Amino acid sequence: LLKEAEIHAELREFELNRRRQMGLSSSHHSLDNLEFDNKEDDQHDQRLLSQFGIWFL
Repeated sequence: LLKEAEIHAELREFELNRRRQMGLSSSHHSLDNLEFDNKEDDQHDQRLLSQFGIWFL
């Protein structure tokens, strides 16, 4: 379970970094929108985690 949490944390960091870079390169997707998008992202993260969980196993 701990390992899964670690993977999730790494994935989240990766996602945030990627989104931050996208935010810098495309002006309309600014950092202000990050907070607003979080609810959708949580579901997205869950899908990512299940995919990556299978992949890591």
